[in-house]
Amino acid sequence: MKNRIFPLMNFFLLMMLSFISVSEAVASSSDTEFTARIKNNACSISGVTDYNIGSIGEGIQTYFPAFKLKIECGTSTVNTELYANVLNGTLDDPYTVIMGNTKKDISMRLHLPDERNSSVYFDSSQPFCAGDKTRVCTIEPFIKLWETDDVGDFSASISFTLKHP
Repeated sequence: MKNRIFPLMNFFLLMMLSFISVSEAVASSSDTEFTARIKNNACSISGVTDYNIGSIGEGIQTYFPAFKLKIECGTSTVNTELYANVLNGTLDDPYTVIMGNTKKDISMRLHLPDERNSSVYFDSSQPFCAGDKTRVCTIEPFIKLWETDDVGDFSASISFTLKHP
């Protein structure tokens, strides 16, 4: 019986030593530190905050004087693009907003004469005035007023958002 215990103990002792030596061989590591500098995107947008079309009559469909939005990036080169979204008014299609609570009697579109007279999308689906430096974007309102029984003041509010793609 003594002969059996001694070889069994030797076996366990050898196994423990082999695990210790194997685990020491596998347990090496190396640490790597990664550093980065986060650059502040320094572009801002400014422009008109109120655009008064004035009094208009029935049956009109015309462009009104352009207004400008300025994207200021200082000396930075930062890719940016503008998006438009309707805050007040009803979206008739992606690029036409119905002003006020009318029955589709007065609608507004915004056109970009600098971009082959394309329309501004009011559902934030299409960017416009994209670039990577300071620039001015010219926008022309186009108003269409059908014959209507609605009279009074009508308005639409559009939010312009500058995004970094």
